[in-house]
Amino acid sequence: MKYAHTFWIMAIMWSAILLPSVQAELPPSAYEEMQQKASDVFRINVLQVLKSVTDDPHKTEIRIVADVLKVGRSVAKIRAGELITIRYFVIERPLGWVGPGEVPIPDEGAEVPAFLTSSPESTDYTPAAGAMTFSTFR
Repeated sequence: MKYAHTFWIMAIMWSAILLPSVQAELPPSAYEEMQQKASDVFRINVLQVLKSVTDDPHKTEIRIVADVLKVGRSVAKIRAGELITIRYFVIERPLGWVGPGEVPIPDEGAEVPAFLTSSPESTDYTPAAGAMTFSTFR
C-alpha cells in the first residue's frame, strides 16, 4: 500500500510535465468534411490583409480583401472577377494548448483556394474549414 501512494504521486508529476507538450489536431477527414460543407468555394488572389487589435490582447481580427479568380460553388452567387471580404479572429494560444489548428493568414499576393461561409448578416465571408480554409489536401 505504501508504494501505491508513491506511484500515484509520480504519475501525477509526470502528467504535469508531459501534458503541456501534447498537441491535438483534428484528423484530415474532419477538415475534408468541413470543406465539403462550405457554402462557397473559390480560388482567390489575396489583395490585402489587415490585422486589427481587439480589447483582448490575445485576439486579433483579420480582414482579407480578395479577388475571386474561379468559383467552385457560391450560395451568394459570386462570380469570377468580383471582390470579397473575409473576416475572422486569430487567437494566440498558450504553449501546449490542445485543440484544432488556427485559421492561417494568407500572404498578400497569394493565390489560394478558399472554403468559406457567407454571412447572412453582411456581405463578408468567414472561414468554413478551420486550419484548412486556405489549402487543400491534394
